[in-house]
Amino acid sequence: MRYCRFPEISRFLFQKKRITVLYYHDISNDNFKWQVEYLKAHYNIIDLITLRDFLNGEKQNLPDYSLLITFDDGHIGNYQLLETIKANKIRPVIFLTASIIGTNNAFWFKIPFANNSFKDNLKRIPDNERRAILETGYKQFLTKNIPDALTFEQIQEMAGFVDFQSHTMDHPCLPNSDDTIAEYEISNSKVVIEGLVSKPVYAFAYPNGNYCDRDINLLIKHGYKLAFSAKGGFVNKNTNPHTIPRLSINDTNNLGEFILRTSGIWHLMKKVKIK
Repeated sequence: MRYCRFPEISRFLFQKKRITVLYYHDISNDNFKWQVEYLKAHYNIIDLITLRDFLNGEKQNLPDYSLLITFDDGHIGNYQLLETIKANKIRPVIFLTASIIGTNNAFWFKIPFANNSFKDNLKRIPDNERRAILETGYKQFLTKNIPDALTFEQIQEMAGFVDFQSHTMDHPCLPNSDDTIAEYEISNSKVVIEGLVSKPVYAFAYPNGNYCDRDINLLIKHGYKLAFSAKGGFVNKNTNPHTIPRLSINDTNNLGEFILRTSGIWHLMKKVKIK
């Protein structure tokens, strides 16, 4: 598909006058470095404020092929990307899981479960049941000798070059949480991160990409101007600022796969199960 120029056609038709938002998790610096070089050659990398102002109607025009880079969770490996971020003068967004940063606690989804189907089931059951299962059967995996997430010192060092925003307190599946927990996850994470970086937190990424109308209303109540989903697609002036689509990028060293992902074709192939 790459050599048939499908990505080039997709870029022209769907990305030239729209904003592309990519989301990463825990990519190596070696792969991130060449990926950023590719992105700078084919897109205009913007920051979060520019996207916010565009969706608010305060900025009418953006460069063609505008693109925003985001990261979910706040993995400690993100710190290794700082020199690449500085060297390329880009300003990505890292959505932090507020109760995990600065601790030796583990991300629950990185526990070595027996199989992926069990982990996927934990994302579907009521959140109080998920927490009880983890506490009773996997408590020994929830703390580690080395941190899973960025330390407070690393975040403060990176804050001049990265926008830190919210990804909840504990990374639950919000629609499976009761109203009290959902509001706590949304509101308290904002307070924690603002206290750490001394900057406004106004953007949010839904854990696992899952949300419901209640969650959107809670975000608006607590002053979030933007919220990012895991849906594929591109941003235009009519995009709901609380359901912004993004394209998933993994830690690949395969240029062909990366081109297909950034152009949106990978998402389309997955949607129609051609892969």
